Amino acid sequence: MATVLLVGEHSPERGLEAAILRRYGFEVRATSPAAALQSCASDPPTLVLAPAGLRAGDGRSLTTALREVAAPRELAVLCVAATLEESDEEMERGGADMVLLRPVRARKLVEELTLLAERRPLRSRGSMRPHAARRDRLAGLPR
Repeated sequence: MATVLLVGEHSPERGLEAAILRRYGFEVRATSPAAALQSCASDPPTLVLAPAGLRAGDGRSLTTALREVAAPRELAVLCVAATLEESDEEMERGGADMVLLRPVRARKLVEELTLLAERRPLRSRGSMRPHAARRDRLAGLPR
């Protein structure tokens, strides 16, 4: 399955999210925002899961920089926002393919990451909404 670069400011939170994603077959590399660019440059992942809001900056700047260091390889980015203000169009313009609002159920997170991984080579900016046929293949995931 896909490799996820899991970016987060808090190690315990990254550990919990990493355990969930590994349980569903993702290969996960967890890192801090400061180390994310180096990790992405040295070994680009298939997907990036990052917070929309960061203490040391904003998620928009981080996603834009991650896309630049991963180029020319295509990179799918899913951001998780704590507030509606963080989840606005600004994040999508900054490079996020999808923005989810917390709290996010594990099943929803796995579904969206799986869909992004499958569509990554075919995507065009702004067309990242899941299709029902692909969602049917995820029907076996526990609720």
